[in-house]
Amino acid sequence: MTQKHYDLTFHYFRAFAIVSVMLTHMWVGPVLAGSEDAARLQDSLRLCLFHSATIYFVFISGYLFDFVNRRKGPFSPLRFYKSKIVNVFCPYLVLSLLLLAAGWVSHHWFGYDIPFINDGTPVASPGDVLRCLAYGSASLVPYWYIPFIMTVFSAGPLIFHLPTGLLQKILLPAAVLPLLVPRLLVSPLRNLCFFVPIFLMGVYCARNRDACMAFIRRHLGAIRVTAVMSSLLIVADHYFGSFMPNIEGAYYVQKLCIGSWVLDLLEGYAEVHVMTGHTHYAENLIYADRHPGIYEHVHGAVCGAWWQSTINTDGTPNGYAVYRIEGPSIASWKYKGTGLDIGCQIRLYRAGDLFMEGYTPNYRFSYAEEGQIVANVWNADETWKIEVYENGVRTGEMEPFGDDATKRDAWASGYHCGVLGRNPDNYDRTNTSHLFHYTLRNPSAETEVRATDPFGNVYTQSHLTTGSAADYPAYE
Repeated sequence: MTQKHYDLTFHYFRAFAIVSVMLTHMWVGPVLAGSEDAARLQDSLRLCLFHSATIYFVFISGYLFDFVNRRKGPFSPLRFYKSKIVNVFCPYLVLSLLLLAAGWVSHHWFGYDIPFINDGTPVASPGDVLRCLAYGSASLVPYWYIPFIMTVFSAGPLIFHLPTGLLQKILLPAAVLPLLVPRLLVSPLRNLCFFVPIFLMGVYCARNRDACMAFIRRHLGAIRVTAVMSSLLIVADHYFGSFMPNIEGAYYVQKLCIGSWVLDLLEGYAEVHVMTGHTHYAENLIYADRHPGIYEHVHGAVCGAWWQSTINTDGTPNGYAVYRIEGPSIASWKYKGTGLDIGCQIRLYRAGDLFMEGYTPNYRFSYAEEGQIVANVWNADETWKIEVYENGVRTGEMEPFGDDATKRDAWASGYHCGVLGRNPDNYDRTNTSHLFHYTLRNPSAETEVRATDPFGNVYTQSHLTTGSAADYPAYE
């Protein structure tokens, strides 16, 4: 199996499962009065598409059970049980007891049984309470899953240490069991028969991920046909009246096929790029520490700072992003300033310069020691390399502004608040993430900054921008 610390394909699949389960309980559509056939068809489609989406969750639970625990080092049953009791059972117990207490009071004090508690049946005795806790029927719709999955987790150490060869042999007959024993919300035994094989499929897939995905790709045509045919059969059963003795078995086949199909669709997308704007500043964010392969691109505005400037609040020129797409991936990206060459990516300053002298407040950078320079590299992120050359010799790399520094482009603030007379509350921004500083070895040396992006493109700048009128852009 390919060793990964984070599996984005299954992360996306979790989102698919969440939406499916939500829609099976929430999806409704307008139906005209008297259109009973339309209403029946709509409900048939809803059930076909989303009912038994719990199958996806059970499969994911099995996958993550093995995937996560094998990356934590030696398996500790005590740690495992503690985690499940604290994070799963205790919240279930507390919420269930609150509901059952309400049902108890309502039954004994007011003679009324609350419809959504224990399916509207009385909570009249300790036996009723225990049965509800065991069956997950305190609130019928969402709670039944917890007693089932806790039963599975109780065998967690046994499942974890089960040899893969033996697991495969067990799966062959176990996979038939859901076709013979349909699920039932308040029947823990039937739920175990129906869902445990699916959980074990997830475990097996985690151990043999590459082989399982290859199997799906090899048989994708048959999987698609089976998904479509089983879906048509389910719609017909609901629309024309139940004629199948075990409709849940049909859902089992359908959801396994649809799930396999979706996994194949998601497998090729190892990256997520979130495109945002409406902020009037530019920023590239990489969430590698939490979610590898996820990027956020905050785009500078074409109209500049608040529709009234030639630059954005962070000093980024008005402009737009250019992306090069290859297959399912974004191969590279650049920022194109309006009216500027695409190679223009840097503005360079003397850190000690005062911008808009005579204007209150005066603007200068946080780093203002002798020989310090500041660069605004508007498309940069943590993967860029920003180098400094003095008299043609490389002397070091620039560092990003520290957390103790005011992260604003002083030149941009001076332009907006001094030249254009804008309100500092709106135009004196302090969220610039692409400012870099460096102390020159020789303050009088001819200085050049070279910025290399993650795609190997090199951008240079040697012109020092000042606060003089000539260095501010014209605006009409």
